[in-house]
Amino acid sequence: MESNLPVLDSRDAGAILAELLQRRPAYVPELQPSPGLPALAVLRIFSEYMQLTADRLNQAPAKNLLAFLDMMGINLTSFLLPAAHH
Repeated sequence: MESNLPVLDSRDAGAILAELLQRRPAYVPELQPSPGLPALAVLRIFSEYMQLTADRLNQAPAKNLLAFLDMMGINLTSFLLPAAHH
């Protein structure tokens, strides 16, 4: 089933890391992330956590839709159960 819900943030950890490295000179010019140094490791860890946060954020529209339908008294289980028995 195709969803037409919006994707709020489509970046993966690599794209987030690239953006962090691009913006670094404006915010912390003294930080010099190089392979094998802690600064790069911290940025990689941060980008992984940001991807997890973005993934959770992208689930919010679907959860809000389900909460809205529930509030309106629309029970999706009655629509899904007949299809499950086939």
